[in-house]
Amino acid sequence: MHRLIQGQEIEAKIDLLLQFTRINSVNRIDAIKLHLVKGWPAPMAYGSCDVKQQNFHESLESLNRVYDLHMRLADLELPKVNHQGCN
Repeated sequence: MHRLIQGQEIEAKIDLLLQFTRINSVNRIDAIKLHLVKGWPAPMAYGSCDVKQQNFHESLESLNRVYDLHMRLADLELPKVNHQGCN
């Protein structure tokens, strides 16, 4: 399973992935970005944004499911792109 990595993601990528979720809480989104973009440890991220641990982890798992689906779709398209170059 593909997963987003703490401190290694860019905000624009997170913003795009969030569009495919039902996550709309500004505090949850801020906590996720602090963790994934800024690299904050999860407890610091959700604690500073007044988000419950369970809600933070549910949101993060939801975002990771969307990311995994995106990457699996991209993996399906990759052979098509490589094959087209062989004509």
